Amino acid sequence: MGVGSGTAAPPYIAVVAALGSVLRSPSLAVDVLLVGSVPLAGLTAYLLLRKVVVSARLRFWAAAVYALLPATTGAIAAGRLGTAAAAVLTPLVALAVLRTLGPRDDPGPFRAAWSAGLLLAVVVAFVPLAWVAAVLLAVVGIAAGYGRPGVLARFAVVLGVPPVVLAPWTFEVIESPALLLAEAGVPGPGLSESALAPWAVLLQHPGGPGVAPLWLGAGILLAGWVALFTRHARRLVVTGWAVALVGFGLGLLVSRLPVSGPTLETPVSGWPGYATVLVGGGLTIAAAGAATRLQERLRSASFGWRQPLAVLLTVAAGLTPLVAAGWWVWRGADGPLERGDPAVLPAYVAVESQQPDRIRTLVLNRTDDGRVTYALLRRAGPQLGDAETGPPHAQHAPLEDVVADLVSERGGADASALVDFAARYVYLPPPADPELVERLDTVSGLSRASAPEGAAMWQVAGDVARARVIGESEEPVLLDSGDVTAGGTIPPADGDAGRLLVLAEHTDPGWSATLSGEPLPSTTYDGWAQAFEVPATGGDVRVTHLGPERRTWLTAQLGVALVVVVLALPGMRRQRGAVEGAADVGLDDSSADLPAVAPRAAASRVAVGVGTGSPAPLPEPPTPPPGPMAEPPTPPPQPMRPMQEPPTPPPQRMPEAPGTWLEAAGPEAPEPGGHGRHAGRRARRGAPEEGPAGDRRRSSGRGGRRAKGRRRRGGDT
Repeated sequence: MGVGSGTAAPPYIAVVAALGSVLRSPSLAVDVLLVGSVPLAGLTAYLLLRKVVVSARLRFWAAAVYALLPATTGAIAAGRLGTAAAAVLTPLVALAVLRTLGPRDDPGPFRAAWSAGLLLAVVVAFVPLAWVAAVLLAVVGIAAGYGRPGVLARFAVVLGVPPVVLAPWTFEVIESPALLLAEAGVPGPGLSESALAPWAVLLQHPGGPGVAPLWLGAGILLAGWVALFTRHARRLVVTGWAVALVGFGLGLLVSRLPVSGPTLETPVSGWPGYATVLVGGGLTIAAAGAATRLQERLRSASFGWRQPLAVLLTVAAGLTPLVAAGWWVWRGADGPLERGDPAVLPAYVAVESQQPDRIRTLVLNRTDDGRVTYALLRRAGPQLGDAETGPPHAQHAPLEDVVADLVSERGGADASALVDFAARYVYLPPPADPELVERLDTVSGLSRASAPEGAAMWQVAGDVARARVIGESEEPVLLDSGDVTAGGTIPPADGDAGRLLVLAEHTDPGWSATLSGEPLPSTTYDGWAQAFEVPATGGDVRVTHLGPERRTWLTAQLGVALVVVVLALPGMRRQRGAVEGAADVGLDDSSADLPAVAPRAAASRVAVGVGTGSPAPLPEPPTPPPGPMAEPPTPPPQPMRPMQEPPTPPPQRMPEAPGTWLEAAGPEAPEPGGHGRHAGRRARRGAPEEGPAGDRRRSSGRGGRRAKGRRRRGGDT
């Protein structure tokens, strides 16, 4: 859309594209992230609360409160895709951080740090402010005692992955720090409040359309404030308030700094939606942690002012998600966001715009307040990310002058200037404004073309193409173009007069052109358009824009992202009973840390006869050297045959109480004289420690059942 820009696409486009590839529809991916943000945010919040809150009722309540925060419902009404997606993913980031940090003296798996960093990178792609919040919370965590070297390394991974994975967009943020205040979604007048009160941020109210009333956040704030005075779950309460205070500070900062964009004539105030999500999430966690076992504590205390206050707080906090849900169903789906037809242009015009000439269409419309709006479309309609990749508003001045000349009442306008913008059609979508139709009918160089019912369209006279070779006395040569590149064959000139290869794109240092392999000098046409000086000799011309450099960066970005994904994958789960370093243990090692089991060859010592005869014994193989060996896998079920009892069975011990020997979580230490855990048990049962392994296996039926029980508990190697 527009006359082009060298601005790189925002990184969230790649995330939406990946989700759209999975769902087979980019528009469905946007619907899932935007419209489905409320139930998805509740689901991810519940996954986090399962790790920190014991009561199931409190988990459901807290998840509902988080899902129905005013910022989440307001993001849907105003089309704030960034806040909606970040509200869904932030609990998953917190869950991964909680898993990798673990208890204060026992950090969790390092792979969880890569997972947290990757999830944080996705959140930062939608809301860059999330990285600043993560840095501040990491500083708070280090100051609170999480400052050991292993934990610092985990913090470094979590905070270092987003800038690396999101490069080269990271360098643009360094050059323009104001990008940290933006998010996925189009800012505009009326979508944010210019003077948002500080207590509004503390009440989780970001301002703007579609946001719940201010008083709706009072119950959560009051419950979180009371949680500060309880002694239960102090660490969880303090953590929740730390998150809330960081969000409060960032919300005040964002609401008081101006935000600009390609679609804005003047800057507007920032929208602190994600900051209020942090405030609401932190207060909810603090309140849920303090309310755990509240009923038991009130019962144990004598009746006083605490019981009535607890009842009032419980009612206020419990009604908050119900009222928020009712308000959202009643009013939260109202504008200004509306679902419209993504195809603005008629079908045949959209098809023509994808032909080698790459023509464009100037779309005009009149708003309710009488202003005339315009858009220069390259395809059927605007696409996701066009608002972020457009040029600065000042670069729209040449096209604005042409549009103002066309719709003005002074008359005498000429449409030939639209050729330089590669605009072949002027289109008024239905319902077309009658006054604009009357004015455009009088413009020189415009002729009426067929249009859908209720619309109006005109065709611009002249040779229109995105890339042209023009001279003083020659007819223009039209070149074929792609979405970015252009090329073709330029015939030799009749004279020595200079020619220009003109692109209907804004001048930018990234453009380059070659003629028969030789670079062409770059210049500017009509004060704004990219052009190249063409010699009198013809040849094959090729126009590109940052081809190899940009491609190299994107390839490196993809490689880094894949490496982080591999590092974040969960480790391969070992089979039950496997021991680390078992391959390096000798056969005669009887370490107490390794389970000792019978050799695999002992499983086939007895051959079962056919019919009703007794089993036929096989020759005994040489006795293997004692030592810990892997237990053989459990053989498939076989028909039960009577086993040959030994002549003098060892005395049996009385059976233990049911389940007592299954309560141990790890391997038992062997007793003196045994070879490992199993040998120690055989010694306690009175089984002989010497002799062939087959004799030991045929000692008694009870021993076989106990061995089977051990295999069920420890598993096979």
